[in-house]
Amino acid sequence: MRSSILSRPSDVVSALLVDASDCDRATIAPHLSAYPTPLLERLVATGCRVRPLHDGERYRDVSPALRRLGVDVDGWPVPPAGLFVV
Repeated sequence: MRSSILSRPSDVVSALLVDASDCDRATIAPHLSAYPTPLLERLVATGCRVRPLHDGERYRDVSPALRRLGVDVDGWPVPPAGLFVV
């Protein structure tokens, strides 16, 4: 059986969440914890992160991938709710 550097599911969730307030963590962590730990570990290992947007921030402000690809998610008529951005 493979051992994990991050020993507990809460450690994995913490590693995924970046730039998150305590309130953000309290809101987001239970949802992430619903996913299987091996999946979350894989996300961490490949560099994925969950970054909540704060008031006034735009997706393109925090996503280098969206800027690089020129995707104007912020200009969509109905902005996405809970978008996972690579």
